[in-house]
Amino acid sequence: MTTSRSGLRRAVTGALVLPLTGLVLVATALAASAAVTAPGNGTVFTSYSSFTISADYGRSTSENRLTLTSPSGSTTTIATAPANLSGGTLSWTMDTGCFTSSGGCVPAPNGTWTVTQSGGGTGTSTFVTRIAPKAPQSVTASEVSPREARVSWRKGDEPDLTGWQVVEGDTVVKDGIGRSACEGSTCSAVITYAVDGSGAHTYAVRALRSTAPGSSSTIESPLSSPASVTLSAPAPSPEPASGGSTGGGASGGDTDPGTTPSDGASGDPSGGSGGSAGGGTGSGGTGSPGSGGGTTSGGGGGTAAPIGSGTSSSGETADAKAVAQRKAFALGFSSFGPKLGIPKLPPLPQQAPAIAPELADGTYEPTLGFEDQIVTEEVEATGPTAAVRNVVGSALDSERLATSTAGALLLLLAGAHLRRWLGATSEEP
Repeated sequence: MTTSRSGLRRAVTGALVLPLTGLVLVATALAASAAVTAPGNGTVFTSYSSFTISADYGRSTSENRLTLTSPSGSTTTIATAPANLSGGTLSWTMDTGCFTSSGGCVPAPNGTWTVTQSGGGTGTSTFVTRIAPKAPQSVTASEVSPREARVSWRKGDEPDLTGWQVVEGDTVVKDGIGRSACEGSTCSAVITYAVDGSGAHTYAVRALRSTAPGSSSTIESPLSSPASVTLSAPAPSPEPASGGSTGGGASGGDTDPGTTPSDGASGDPSGGSGGSAGGGTGSGGTGSPGSGGGTTSGGGGGTAAPIGSGTSSSGETADAKAVAQRKAFALGFSSFGPKLGIPKLPPLPQQAPAIAPELADGTYEPTLGFEDQIVTEEVEATGPTAAVRNVVGSALDSERLATSTAGALLLLLAGAHLRRWLGATSEEP
């Protein structure tokens, strides 16, 4: 009877322990299977897409939580579940092209993301987004000047854009365009050509995006749709304005030495001034009345700029007082100058000398309108031949030769008188 009671006790105890053992084993198995299941640790996303972030959890006595930490370091709770004894799965769908954040729906930034599980299971997993930016939209081109074109486009929505490039054909014509080139949602850049850029131009824009916060590495977008503009040709340089030359009146009648003021009067040496800056033909001055007086006319208008005092197109002198003074001086000089031995003045030029056209760089031709002048310069020779020539030349010099000859004749005359005097002395008793 004692044995049967002991066996019964063992049987009851076994029946009670076995279910509890199974419960412990099941709970342990559920806890051991808790982990982040998607996406796989280290997964890299290179294009915009949607995917599920999930994690399994086991029996727990506290809330189950799944959090996501962005590349910039901000953490967001993406899924939760209450504590329970049966376990379960936490999941959340992420769209890299429209990542929901406090700023609204924007593309997910590039970099490394961290998924963290807590509660009925703990664990972490990471994935990487390395997605190129979208091609810029709404690209336009307009003319600024014959050497400049302005290219504009809409700024993209990616939060980690670092800059843009403007391309013409296969050549990057503008680089290093930063976010400061944008005002609101529009960005622009001016393309400047070193020389004449007139003609048709076609541009496209490329965006640059960082691969991670603080990284200098970037990813390029595809080229945008092209935009064309035609730059006009620059305006031709203005032609230089022609100016009237100063008409110089020649002197009136020529006055020979010894004549009186009434014998010939000098014309106005100033003549008539040329036209105004626009170019006019100046009329000459008229000589003062006199038997030898003549009428002089000023030179025709030319391209030279106005010089001297300005006059009207009819040739009238602006300063009558100055003209009268010049006439008085001319009359007095022509009358009394030759008597004092002052040579006659040459006639004034009929018109201003022609100005030679501009010459291209590198030429050595004369730039003034004068004839070539030949200058002869004597150079003293050196050497024995030159010394003999100098001695002979000095001996044959007319002044020196006359002096030497006169000296020799005086010596001969003195010798003859001395000889005669000595002969007379010797004949005396």
